[in-house]
Amino acid sequence: MSAIPLIRAAALSPYFEGLDSIGVPVEALLDAVRLPRAGELRPDVAIPYQQVLDFIAVTARALGAETLPAAIARKANLDHLGSWGRLLGRSKTLGEFLQTVTETSWMHTNGARWWLADAGADVLLCNRLDRRLDLGRGDALALWLGFAIDPIRRTLGADFVPAEVTVVRPLPIPLDSLGIPLRARVAGMNSIRIPRSALGAATASWRRLVCGSEDLLGQLRNTAPAGEFVESVRQALRPLCAGARIDLESFAEAARMRPRTLQRRLGESGATFSGIVQEVQFARAIEMMSRTDVKLIDVALELGFSDPAHFTRAFRRWSGRAPREFRGTLDGRAHLES
Repeated sequence: MSAIPLIRAAALSPYFEGLDSIGVPVEALLDAVRLPRAGELRPDVAIPYQQVLDFIAVTARALGAETLPAAIARKANLDHLGSWGRLLGRSKTLGEFLQTVTETSWMHTNGARWWLADAGADVLLCNRLDRRLDLGRGDALALWLGFAIDPIRRTLGADFVPAEVTVVRPLPIPLDSLGIPLRARVAGMNSIRIPRSALGAATASWRRLVCGSEDLLGQLRNTAPAGEFVESVRQALRPLCAGARIDLESFAEAARMRPRTLQRRLGESGATFSGIVQEVQFARAIEMMSRTDVKLIDVALELGFSDPAHFTRAFRRWSGRAPREFRGTLDGRAHLES
C-alpha cells in the first residue's frame, strides 16, 4: 500500500496568522480535527494531509466560506511554506520558480503532484491531489489558488489575472474573493494559465537566503514526507503523540483508513501500531532528556503520561533503565565528548 498522504505542518501557518488577525482562536478548531496545539506543531514536521483539509473545512464552516479565503489570502506568502518556501524563494525568475515547484514539491508533500504543461503561447501550472483525500466542499481549492497566484503576482504585478483557472470540483466561493475576476472551469486537474513570455521575469524582490541551497536541499530530503507506508505512519505519529495518548482508532480516522486495514497493512511489513507509537515516544523522550533544562515530569506530560509513575514504567520497558538513570548516561556521554 502506498504511503499515507502527508504534508508539512508549515501549510497551516497562514491559517494561524490569518485567524489571529481577525481575532479567532485556533486551538478549538485544531482540537476538532485532533491536531496538536499550534505551539506544538513545528513547521517542517509531516502531518496527515487529510487533517489539514479537515481543519480548513471546519474553519470555513465556523467563519463562513467567504471570510476564510480573504483572511488567509492577505497572509499567504512563501515564508509560510517553511524550508520548502525558503528554497522556492531562491528562484531568480518566474520560470525557475515554477520549475522548482514541480521538481521539489515531493519534499513538501507526498499527497499532491505538481507539473508544468505546454499550452502553446502559455504554460499551465498544474496540481492534482491524491485521490484518497476528501476535499469536502472544496474550500481548500480556493485557498490553493490564493497560494499559487501570490508568487506569480509578486513578479508580474498585483493586478495580474491568469487567462484561465481550472479546478477539479466547483468552488464554494467566487474567485472574486481572491481578487481573480474569473469563473473557474471544472476539469480533471487544478491549473493556472501563465503567459510563456512571462517566465523570464526576474524575481529580484523575493527574499534571498544566507544558507546554501545544497544545505537546504539536504535538510528537505532528510525530512521529506515518506513514500513508504510504515515510515509515513511513523512520521505522522511524531507530532500527534505530543501531549496526548494517540490510539489506533483516532489515528486511523486521521489517515482516512479503517483501523483493521491499518493494522493489517502494518502487519504485512512486520510492524504494529503500538510498537511504532513506543518507538516514537522513546525517540522523543531521549531528545527531550538530552536537554538539561527539561524536567522529567515535562517529558512525561509531553508524551501523554499524566502519571509520572506510568512514564517511568514505560521508559524502563523501552530502555531497560529508569529515566533518571538513563539520563545520567546521557550526561556522562556529553561530558566525555566535551
